[in-house]
Amino acid sequence: MKSDKNHDTVEREREREQHFTQQNGQLITNKKDIKVIVAIILMILAIIINVIMGFWFNHKLNRMNSNLYKEINNSAQNNSEATESKKFNFGPLIAEQPNYDAKTEYLFYTTEYLKDENVEKDKDGVRLVRHNNEYQYNPVSIAQYGLNMYGNYIQTSNQEYYEKAKTQADYLLKIQDRKNGKFYYNYDFKVGGTNQTMKAPWSSAMAQGQVISLFSRMYHISKDKTYLAAAQLAMKPLTIDVKDGGLCADFFGHPYYEEYPTIPASYTLNGFMFTLIGLHDLYSISNDKQAKQLYNDGVETLGYCLPFYDSTGISLYHLGHLTEKNLPLHTSEKYHNIHVAQLKIINQFENNATFMYYSERWENYVKENS
Repeated sequence: MKSDKNHDTVEREREREQHFTQQNGQLITNKKDIKVIVAIILMILAIIINVIMGFWFNHKLNRMNSNLYKEINNSAQNNSEATESKKFNFGPLIAEQPNYDAKTEYLFYTTEYLKDENVEKDKDGVRLVRHNNEYQYNPVSIAQYGLNMYGNYIQTSNQEYYEKAKTQADYLLKIQDRKNGKFYYNYDFKVGGTNQTMKAPWSSAMAQGQVISLFSRMYHISKDKTYLAAAQLAMKPLTIDVKDGGLCADFFGHPYYEEYPTIPASYTLNGFMFTLIGLHDLYSISNDKQAKQLYNDGVETLGYCLPFYDSTGISLYHLGHLTEKNLPLHTSEKYHNIHVAQLKIINQFENNATFMYYSERWENYVKENS
């Protein structure tokens, strides 16, 4: 009997253990299921939150864009109203330069173009420009004089002109910042039509572009790779945002090489196009891939931004009126003519309908005022 009781007791204990084990297993399984369910719920909540945030962000972005387009449209309407009743004294259009080639004369080559009573040369023959009654070294003026002397050399084969071009190029080699590739202005400069003043030392994408054009030609003639390396280094600030000390501004998601790297941006059109021409010169002479990429990016920006500069009767010098409050439109008859000539040169490279449209439209503004 005792043996049977012991046996029954053992069986009951075994059954309790099995039941306890089953309960624990079920409890563990239930905990795992709960964790899975919680994870799924959290994932669903995250998706819902992301969807809601996405709709909210898109709504906000669309509203911002809508306000921006309204501002641009209002600005465009004001541009037309501000200029349609004015008469402009453009003077003659700049002579066209068919078959532009980086190996030959630069843009606007003429023996008359750079004559200026305020421009002199130092004892070494480097161009100076008078600013605030003092003669200063101006990288753009030096590059333009060098390019003009290069053109004289191409026209006449007179070695004296080549030496004058070389003098300008070698001075620019000497002053180039070897770390960042810039050419500095060592005097303050008030940017016309804005509230901005460039504080010395400052640099300009226009200077970078025109020096690149000069270095490219000097490399072509001399085969001296010092000029090529300096031209390549001069592209460096064009890859860096103005906020970070570079010369590239953002134009609604498009890169814009700034003649005056102001904050807020001023978007000066002629300086931007001079930079593009410099990049194309370097690419056409050296097949430099970075020059080609920077040029392509900039040309895309140009096609996007040209409508912003169109005002009834004249093109705008810059877009400071869009980036600063209460600024009038800033125009210049001289630079309007330069815009026309620059667009025609760039369109020789691109055969672009937008460039052709605005070059012809702006050319007609001049003809209608003559």
